[in-house]
Amino acid sequence: MAGNNRRSIFRRRKAGLTDYRRRLKLLRGQKPRAVVRVSNTRTTCQLVMWAADGDLVSVSVTGSDLVKK
Repeated sequence: MAGNNRRSIFRRRKAGLTDYRRRLKLLRGQKPRAVVRVSNTRTTCQLVMWAADGDLVSVSVTGSDLVKK
């Protein structure tokens, strides 16, 4: 019996949110990438470098650090 020969695609690829070929090119480059994380109350911006054993965060700043005092 022949089984189903379909290959499922990633959810973010199907939704058009992530181009994985371009993402891998960015990750393998030697430049740090800016990652912005937004929650209900805070915004965090990080400069992240790729490493084989895991990503390294070189700088991290939250929105409360940027507020004038």
